[in-house]
Amino acid sequence: MIHIRPADKRDAPTVFPWRNSENVRKSSLSSQKINWEAHNAWFNASLLSQEKRLFMIESQNMAVGCLRFDFLENDAVEISIYLDPLQCGKGYGKEGLLQGIAWLSNAGFNFKKIIAKILPENVISKALFQSVGFNPKYEVFELELT
Repeated sequence: MIHIRPADKRDAPTVFPWRNSENVRKSSLSSQKINWEAHNAWFNASLLSQEKRLFMIESQNMAVGCLRFDFLENDAVEISIYLDPLQCGKGYGKEGLLQGIAWLSNAGFNFKKIIAKILPENVISKALFQSVGFNPKYEVFELELT
């Protein structure tokens, strides 16, 4: 059985190795490894932010993933999720997303849409988000100048 709970500062060490795992980094918009100090500072600032909500996804009282909502200025919420690499493929992502979306819908925030930014090659996340009702809206093309 899966449930989500608000993250707290004690979760930072649990999430840190997941964030730096190769699987998470290759699927992330921010693919570089980060050091503990940067991660811990970001994690704690996120917990205090009025523009973010962090949740832990748990199965049998064991953390299996992390879910984040970023409240944007245009009545939108951006959602991000990643799992413990050892727990992928067990359905935790889908159930965590569904519970997170239910929480967001019932929390009284005024928003009109939830946005998930997914890299084109991340077919697993695309399938996950589509399985809970997200639809592709547009693609972003980028030219990096050196």
